[in-house]
Amino acid sequence: MNTFSAFKTINSYVKSLIFGISLLALISCRSGKSLDVEQQHLNTLAQQYVKLGLSIGKYDPDFVDAYYGPDSLKPDTSKLSTFPKDSLLESVSNLSADLKEIATSTADSNLRTRANWMISQLTAFGRRIRIF
Repeated sequence: MNTFSAFKTINSYVKSLIFGISLLALISCRSGKSLDVEQQHLNTLAQQYVKLGLSIGKYDPDFVDAYYGPDSLKPDTSKLSTFPKDSLLESVSNLSADLKEIATSTADSNLRTRANWMISQLTAFGRRIRIF
């Protein structure tokens, strides 16, 4: 093997190595962004979960013992009407479906655990709504 041929082989190897490292960096950046998007989506669903729980608590005083979160999530209690059982059950069902989608599609075990916990709680929400 002459010097030119060896140089060409090394040059090709270095180019392949740089391409591989670049591709790996790109994949790791994309999965991080994907995880951030999943986390933000789950946080949005968690806010909906809290709002739903507080909405149920407007009608059922035994449902929420105490709430210390931001006032922006509290529902307006001045306009109490008849108990909206069907719309609350629909909200529980829709939110559960959205959370199940995250729980089954995410690779992050923490997000999956959070989503599954809220799904379990929403099952209890639904049962409490039916009892009330």
